[in-house]
Amino acid sequence: MAPLRLVGAPIRLSLGGLEVAISDDVCDPIDALIVEEDTFLVLSAPPEIPPLSEHPVRIFTALTEAEPLELGAIRVRGGAPLLIQAVVIDLEQDPPASLEAVRSTLAAALSELGRRKLRRAGLELLGTIHGGLDPAEVVDVVKGVLAALPPESLEQLSIVARHRDLERVAAQLRV
Repeated sequence: MAPLRLVGAPIRLSLGGLEVAISDDVCDPIDALIVEEDTFLVLSAPPEIPPLSEHPVRIFTALTEAEPLELGAIRVRGGAPLLIQAVVIDLEQDPPASLEAVRSTLAAALSELGRRKLRRAGLELLGTIHGGLDPAEVVDVVKGVLAALPPESLEQLSIVARHRDLERVAAQLRV
């Protein structure tokens, strides 16, 4: 029988020396947040268009010349916490996400954390928000990438999943 959990409280477990919290939002202090992104960075675009500072023709020209990022790439944006955009979505593909893109972006993101000596990360369950991937399959990928990390390179991981998937994600992590 699963332990009783307060509504809204994160599910906590330990994977070796790694403390994991699973919730529908980041629940612990983090050094970096790894988020799902698409090849043209549409998912992170602001919902409102800011006032134009350049001539509209220049903006339109830049848009027509924009090149997509590759699936599996990461884009690091400064700030506190550091934002790592994991390119796992190609909106021109069906399905738009793949487990291989999740694997390569997560490995690259965790490598970047190691390079920067950051030990507390938040992680959106990549590919499950806009990509249609099965959370259980993504958790298997996450477990595989975490298993390949050098011991004690990551201290804390806060996994962000849809509320309806929290128990399932926790159960899959325990397997």
